[in-house]
Amino acid sequence: MTLEEAIKHCEEVADTPCFTDEEARRYSEYRQLAEWLKELKKYREWLKSFNPDSATECFTAVRELRSIVKG
Repeated sequence: MTLEEAIKHCEEVADTPCFTDEEARRYSEYRQLAEWLKELKKYREWLKSFNPDSATECFTAVRELRSIVKG
């Protein structure tokens, strides 16, 4: 399963109609998982374009990672 397929699957499960509180909780967890997977995808795409030989890009990366860690 690819990352994109996992995101799609989680979103499909999360969009399933809920009939019980347990289902609502589980579908909410799938929605959260889909959001985390989208974030992972975004970081992977960013890393693919990153040039570690560029000092400017390294400083920019450090600033971005600091902001991510701080939330």
